[in-house]
Amino acid sequence: MTLLADPGTDLTVGPAHLVMDHIAVWRYARAVAEAVGVGIESVMVDQDSPVSVYIALDVRSSAHPDRPLALVWDEDQGWSVALEAGTALTRVARLGADTPRPAPGAVAEFLDSVLS
Repeated sequence: MTLLADPGTDLTVGPAHLVMDHIAVWRYARAVAEAVGVGIESVMVDQDSPVSVYIALDVRSSAHPDRPLALVWDEDQGWSVALEAGTALTRVARLGADTPRPAPGAVAEFLDSVLS
């Protein structure tokens, strides 16, 4: 049985098999973007399976200052920090799939730990 989330549902907790609808994905992505200090214009959502989110960041890694960083999420693997090279992304750190939709503040803390 697949559950569809109500747009007002708190999707930061709950079973991993909970399928988010389009509005809920955008709300979650927006909340994470705000928590990491970027605007909604930095967010892209792909509703294909698996549903995924890309958030362009305004910071760079000290190890790779010439390459932009992004936060990427999908419903199977959770959040990762990735280096961009053209259209390719190289994941350099992963928050973990054991909590597929962590609270936006937890994602911001994860990003801070990767950058420090």
